[in-house]
Amino acid sequence: MAKVKVDCSLTGLDSLDSGVFLEVVEFVILNGRGDLHNLSLTCKSVRRLTRPFIFQSIRLPLWTKSNGGSDQRLYMYDRSEWDCICTNIGPYVRNLGFRWYLNTYKKSPWHCQKSPNLLSKPNLEDFGGDDVARTISGFPNLRTFAWIMYEDIPQIILDSLGRHQAKPMLHVVDENCIQLDRLCGSKCLEALDFRLYSSPRMTKEPILAVQEVVMSCPNLRSLTLSNHTHHDGCVLSPLDDVLTQFSTKLKGKFPPLEELKLDDYDISDEEWPYWSDNLQWQCLWNLSLMSSSVEPILPKLIGRVQNLRKLELMRYPHQIEYSGQFDDNVDRVLRSFSSLEIIIFEGYSASVEALMRHRNLSDLHMHTAESRYSGEIRPVLSAEDLQLLSQNCPKIKDLYIDVYRNGSWPYEIFVALGRGFPYLENLFVHFELGICDTSAPIQPVLKHESAKRLFRRFWVEKKTNLLAQFSSLTFIVGQIRPRFSAWLCRHAAWEYNSAADIQIRPKMSNRPAPKRPKTRSKKSYSDLSKPLFSAQGHRVYWHSPECTIFAGGRVVTDTADGADLELYRMDLNYNVFEKGTCPEAVGRYHHSVLAGLDGVRADKEADNVVAVRPIGRLPSEPSDPTD
Repeated sequence: MAKVKVDCSLTGLDSLDSGVFLEVVEFVILNGRGDLHNLSLTCKSVRRLTRPFIFQSIRLPLWTKSNGGSDQRLYMYDRSEWDCICTNIGPYVRNLGFRWYLNTYKKSPWHCQKSPNLLSKPNLEDFGGDDVARTISGFPNLRTFAWIMYEDIPQIILDSLGRHQAKPMLHVVDENCIQLDRLCGSKCLEALDFRLYSSPRMTKEPILAVQEVVMSCPNLRSLTLSNHTHHDGCVLSPLDDVLTQFSTKLKGKFPPLEELKLDDYDISDEEWPYWSDNLQWQCLWNLSLMSSSVEPILPKLIGRVQNLRKLELMRYPHQIEYSGQFDDNVDRVLRSFSSLEIIIFEGYSASVEALMRHRNLSDLHMHTAESRYSGEIRPVLSAEDLQLLSQNCPKIKDLYIDVYRNGSWPYEIFVALGRGFPYLENLFVHFELGICDTSAPIQPVLKHESAKRLFRRFWVEKKTNLLAQFSSLTFIVGQIRPRFSAWLCRHAAWEYNSAADIQIRPKMSNRPAPKRPKTRSKKSYSDLSKPLFSAQGHRVYWHSPECTIFAGGRVVTDTADGADLELYRMDLNYNVFEKGTCPEAVGRYHHSVLAGLDGVRADKEADNVVAVRPIGRLPSEPSDPTD
């Protein structure tokens, strides 16, 4: 087999089989920048090629320097690392963020709420604003600067951003801080994420300080308001005397916001005219309403949001009324305009007639968690609905839907999905578990064999009706997000252990089978590492000059109807990798590599599985007679 043509200086790549290289590249493309970073760690030549793409966005930790002891050492260590970062990757960085890590320092946003004196000016200086300001100048092509410290941004950093030759925009995440008004009139503030927690009364209400900043910053384009002063009466004690809404007395209009996210921020009937008259609705592209923010606002959006491209609605399962019908308010809003490209509904649903209005729809995520009570059924799209949706919204690339089963698999749903949606790339199908009676889960139980059977039924129809490259079909059982905002319910542990993802990718046409690449290692490949996948003798390893193992594999069944199934997974051998100089990977890859949580959870049936990212093991149930 021909080798991949690479420059002779790219040592390590010249011994890599072309089939393996193609699978690696495809996997990286499908799974994003994180896997590209993993790939870059396998050898220096790949690192040089991928560095400009990997380091476009970085976040740096920041510790205080006046607490002494370990915090002082951590601060000095980070400060020395910043110099190396500016020297080595400074020109590549476009988006820079500073995040406050609280692993050892005995001060957190919760402590700040209880002790406002901790937010005094001397403490703000402990964040090393002068050092941060000097570091900013080391990134000549900086476009955005994110301050994710949950504290007020020091003035010296604002001055540094104003003097920067690239004129970067500022993104701020703030919690109950007392000096937020220093941002008033700022021309570099582009995004503001404010989170209001229960706190003692200060000289100035935090929400009013936010309002003044919002109204005075002409270049503000993204605004997030989160109200966490109440969590169903537990965890955080509500304080009625803390203002949680904007004042209607402040004059002026909102800047031309393009993104607006409201999380538990209730716009009352008295406050609504202020928003309705002063918000420039025609400029709004993305709107996210979470939890209790949805119901009061949703009906009032009719006739105002005509240019939205993305609409996101979310509520917790305990807030859902399971009527078995689609949400009328959501339907009325969707029918009032036709510009959406992305719809994300968690806990909400819409009829196919309302969805059909948006012919440019490319991403549809519509999921409702199953009810804890028997007889309460969530609304789902039928095969006829999916056919209509495909005819009127043919540009859909990513689709996430709920599917109902009761005693048998709904094959007609997968036939409809296969025959429609010609540009479909990623499909997610969610099944209920049956949490209302954990002793008798809903049948048939999703297993690897039944997942493969459903995929084949889908793929027989889909492979002749594709105008794009289909990526994967993922079967999901169980609820991944929390059902309550503040506590777990009784069945949470059972549901968590029973939840799983099973992802299947079709075999790519005209791709050669990977061969075992040559290695310069003195050890045999069988001794280097245990592969994450093993089936039918297909094993892939790559040993780079840095002695890092690149492990992967594929599952290809030997039967005629199973030959279209293929799975590829790559990861690092952490036992070797942990000796390197990449501390940011500590804790992120250790368990996933050793236990295979990002690949296949080890069990007796691991030889023939096609599972990716399992959340937990499937419950042990009798075999499905249809398999």
